[in-house]
Amino acid sequence: MEYVVFLGLVPVALLLLAGVGVTAWRRRQLPESYALVALAALCAGWVTTNALEVLHPTPEGTYRLAQLTYLFSAFAPVAWLGFAWTFAGRPDLLRSKWFVWLVAIQTVTVGAVLTNPLHGLVWRSVTYVPVGRLLGISVSYGPWFYVFALHCWVAMMAGSYVVLREYAEAYRGTRRLSAFVALGALVPLVLNVLYVGRVFDLRKDFTPLATSAGAVLMAVGLSRYRLLAYRPVARGVLVEGMREGMLALDLHDRIVDANPAVERILGLQGRLLGRPASDVLPTGVLDGASEASTEVTLGAGRTYDVRVSALTARRGASSGRLVLFHDTTERRAAEAALRHANAELQARNEDLDAFARTVAHDLKNPIHVVHGYASLLQDDPAMPGEMQAECLDMIVRTSQKMDGIVQALLLLAGVNRQTVEPAPVPMGEVVARVLERLAPHVTRSDAAVTADTAWPTVWGYAPWVEEVWVNYVTNALKYGGRPARIHLGVDAPRDGHVRFWVSDAGPGLSPEAQARLFQPFTRVGGEEVEGHGLGLSIARRITERLGGRVGVESSGVPGEGCRFYFTLPEARAPSPHAAPSLLAGVA
Repeated sequence: MEYVVFLGLVPVALLLLAGVGVTAWRRRQLPESYALVALAALCAGWVTTNALEVLHPTPEGTYRLAQLTYLFSAFAPVAWLGFAWTFAGRPDLLRSKWFVWLVAIQTVTVGAVLTNPLHGLVWRSVTYVPVGRLLGISVSYGPWFYVFALHCWVAMMAGSYVVLREYAEAYRGTRRLSAFVALGALVPLVLNVLYVGRVFDLRKDFTPLATSAGAVLMAVGLSRYRLLAYRPVARGVLVEGMREGMLALDLHDRIVDANPAVERILGLQGRLLGRPASDVLPTGVLDGASEASTEVTLGAGRTYDVRVSALTARRGASSGRLVLFHDTTERRAAEAALRHANAELQARNEDLDAFARTVAHDLKNPIHVVHGYASLLQDDPAMPGEMQAECLDMIVRTSQKMDGIVQALLLLAGVNRQTVEPAPVPMGEVVARVLERLAPHVTRSDAAVTADTAWPTVWGYAPWVEEVWVNYVTNALKYGGRPARIHLGVDAPRDGHVRFWVSDAGPGLSPEAQARLFQPFTRVGGEEVEGHGLGLSIARRITERLGGRVGVESSGVPGEGCRFYFTLPEARAPSPHAAPSLLAGVA
């Protein structure tokens, strides 16, 4: 019965071994694939000659086939050990003295089997056992057989030890691979020890089939967990405790290894192995060349630098890709803080420049005017009353101009230094205050100022927003034509921001002039118009501090004027407010 079962399993074993050989050969760019192909071929030869040994009808033929069996059985353990060492990233051990000694022992054994009738060192005696139409063979072992068997067992155990050592502390996903590889080595080893030691009353040696099953187990494990495409030597470098996330991909971009860090990053604990990388990686990470770097944002807004590099095998052939995740959140925050600090430093330098420029020019001239008229009053006490009144009026008006310059400087500096808490700003109320505040100026200049009737609520700081409007309207009063025709309006919210604007019907601005605006002391209207060039720069500084931006639109055609605008973040709960559409007393 044992012989019948053995022969019945032989076709199945050969078919599976063929599958192992073909699969490993397709991945022959990896060095361990050659050893697995050799192991499958040796097992197939071992099983085939062993089956023919049973089927041959004559004792002489059975004996010769039994001798031929050792050509395969002697070197199967050698192939297994070579596979284990190569798979573990130690192909250099194939040139070691121990491996050369093992090959020499197995070669001597083959020679001793072929010449056994002369010395009986391998088989002391041979008995033929008819089993129906089959012919079995039973031997008593000579001393050299035990030397041979010991070396085979040591080779099998050494290979198993190499694999188990590599994965003893391995990631839990690869421990399942270890089970397949270890079973593939231990099953034939244990069965052969039991047979040689006559632990069970078996007349037929099933070691060839057990070794074939072991090779199939190894191939199944390696194929299932994709580790023919990822050599264990990499895990010795990429330790479990590394902070960076790590994914190893095979040639088909399936995940063959992952460390705990990347599981935490992707939020997929224990669910990565064997999955296509495209299922878990952000779009674009694996696009393009095999060597790439991409910045992505994952999880709770954390930023990662994702680097993809090629894994190479024998002769530089690709064996997959390695994906590393480096957390750059803190570095990006530090860079943002540095940019913010540089911006603040630049703003302070601008403030210093503004102060120096103002003191040297804009305040110096008014001080000279005040000093001159005061000296006239001091030097000529008998000056007629009409001339005294004129001098005093000039002193007052010049002092007011000086006060305006000082207030502008203080506001410009305060925008950078003052800490404010943004809050909902009902823009309709702010516009109403601005129009009331500027009513005397509008009346004196005979300007016409109109405004929209419905205004949204935005996020900002009301006193600062009021100053932006004041500077825009004041600028329009100066440069918006004679007399000025001004309109205050608002556009529909877009991208979470609301755009407010002031339009006039003045001469407009050329593209060159528009590019120079919003900088301290920039004036494009000529010296005949009073001003110190700080208004628009104050509007820019305030708006940017509140999370918005400023700009100007103008065709440059006289009469079409300009539209100065600023944006602010839209409030979540808009609250429209009405504002006067026309200032009292203005046409």
